[in-house]
Amino acid sequence: MAPVDELHKYGFKLIGNFWELYRRDIPEEPGLYAFVACGPIKSVDWEISKIIGLNHTYNIFHRKGFIDDCDALTNDILYIGRAQKTNLRIRLDNYRSKGKKGLPYTTPNDYREHGGTWILKSAWTQGVSVDVFVKCIPDVLIEIDGVPLDRLVGMEAALIRRLRPKANLEFGRK
Repeated sequence: MAPVDELHKYGFKLIGNFWELYRRDIPEEPGLYAFVACGPIKSVDWEISKIIGLNHTYNIFHRKGFIDDCDALTNDILYIGRAQKTNLRIRLDNYRSKGKKGLPYTTPNDYREHGGTWILKSAWTQGVSVDVFVKCIPDVLIEIDGVPLDRLVGMEAALIRRLRPKANLEFGRK
């Protein structure tokens, strides 16, 4: 995993701690975002219980224990994602529950299918802060040698390949 200094090199700006961010602090533009550990984080093994309601099925997460000693160190880049079809404000809002400010949102899919949710849930249960860095990028196609290229998708993939954030690598977005 790469240290946070790499994000500055690529033009990312710190917008604050995930748990303390207000919506107004998050840009309403497409772009890339990164989660950075503010302390050591251990991998958490989660158990999922399904609750079936009238119209929805809900997943409830219960921490079973820790998987290993220490997966992330202070200032490690944990996850890189993109806000393309929406904007950074809406995308980052999707990680929060509507009931308790900052508590990671319980997605309808297994949490292990999305690295961002997994890392936030692990950090939350261990009382570790997570800083959010963003880079606003217009959602436009560019051409290289006459071939159209999606800037956001290409930049996200290249940064994941170069910086190797743990949550991206463990959950398939390499």
